[in-house]
Formats: sequence, C-alpha cells, structure tokens
Amino acid sequence: EWLAIAGDRVPLHGGRKVRVDFLGHAAAFPQGPWLLAGLLKCPVNLLMCLKHNGRYRLTIEPFAALIEWKRSTREHVIAQWTARYAARLGDFCLEAPQQWFNFYPFWKTDDPAS
Repeated sequence: EWLAIAGDRVPLHGGRKVRVDFLGHAAAFPQGPWLLAGLLKCPVNLLMCLKHNGRYRLTIEPFAALIEWKRSTREHVIAQWTARYAARLGDFCLEAPQQWFNFYPFWKTDDPAS
C-alpha cells in the first residue's frame, strides 16, 4: 500500500509549513509528509516524472527508511528532511526546469519586504 503526498505544495490557508533553501531562495514546504511518515513509522520514497524525447521517465527512489522525531526535536528533524527533499527536488528542476509546474507565485511570502 502506498500513500502519495505532494511534498512541494503548501495548504492555501493555515497548515504547518517550514521554510528551507530551494534553488538558492527560501521557500515554504509542507510539514505534513514528514509528520505523517514519523507518526506511521513508514518508509518514504520519492516519485518524480520527467518527459524526455517524447517519452515519460518515472523515477522512484528510496528517500528515508524511517523518520523519527521526539516532541523536543520534531521541528528540527522536519526541517532537515524538508531541506533534503528540497535539494533533491531542485536536482530534478535543474534537469528539466520547464517541467515543474506552478500556477501561483511559489516564492511569494506574506512578508511585504520580500
């Protein structure tokens, strides 16, 4: 059995987020995938799909055998796993930048100075 969660989509309103570096800029990512994986004590795999020469290439790779956190370390552990995920997502985005689709300003923050 598999449960798929988009690791790069934050809830529109509310929801727990963590800001990490993504392609050289701070970006918000959801905490949900890492919270749920820790609660379920299940492995995490990455699934990516890129189109190359008219064909789709599906990549599934092991990402974490187990995500463990305690209440006192939860925020730190989630930030670490999110940063690792953002780095791996960045690799795929650099390989095929026109294939990461966003229909909203991904790097927008609520901070008027940004």
